[in-house]
Parts: sequence; structure tokens; C-alpha cells
Amino acid sequence: MKAGKHFVCEKCQKTFLSSTAMKLHSLNYHTDIKVYTCDLCDEGFRTNHKLKLHQKIVREKLNALKCSHCTKVFIGKSLLKQHVKNVHQKVLAFFQWLVTRHSDIN
Repeated sequence: MKAGKHFVCEKCQKTFLSSTAMKLHSLNYHTDIKVYTCDLCDEGFRTNHKLKLHQKIVREKLNALKCSHCTKVFIGKSLLKQHVKNVHQKVLAFFQWLVTRHSDIN
């Protein structure tokens, strides 16, 4: 709706200098359309700004859960612990067994 030289949002009465700005505002704040999708977790966002904030938080969390033995990254501490136990500790145990066996042969 046009009010003088300003465009007014019919839902919240916020005013804009152009109809394009008002339409963008309406799309971003008064619909459930989420045009921006996170490539890390597939969550949807209405604005690119909110997507970028979300991705920053997700990346910080993911970086905090990197395996110290390899390049894998996990979304939960329990998954990281399970990975270390099932992969790296078993490999270590196997190598220790090999060393012990080799030393028994000599």
C-alpha cells in the first residue's frame, strides 16, 4: 500500500522507500518461504543473513568436534568418542598386538 512517497507493509505497518523493498520485507518476514538452505545440515532460512549466522555457529561447533587422529568431524561428542574407540583405539590395539607378536618371535 502506498502512503505518499512511502510504501507501507499491510501486516506490520513498517514503511519503505520502494515497493521492491517492501515486497522483499514481506517475503522475508511475513511468509514461511525459506529460500536459503544450509549446505551443512539442510535447515532452511528466510534471509541470507540468518543463514550465514547459522553456518558460522554450525562450523564453530563442528570444528570443536574434529577427531584429533584424522580429518573426520562429528556433530556430537558421543559420536566422536565412539569413532575414536571403534577406529583409532582398535587400530592402536592391533599395532600393539603386532609389535608384541613380532617381539615374541624374535
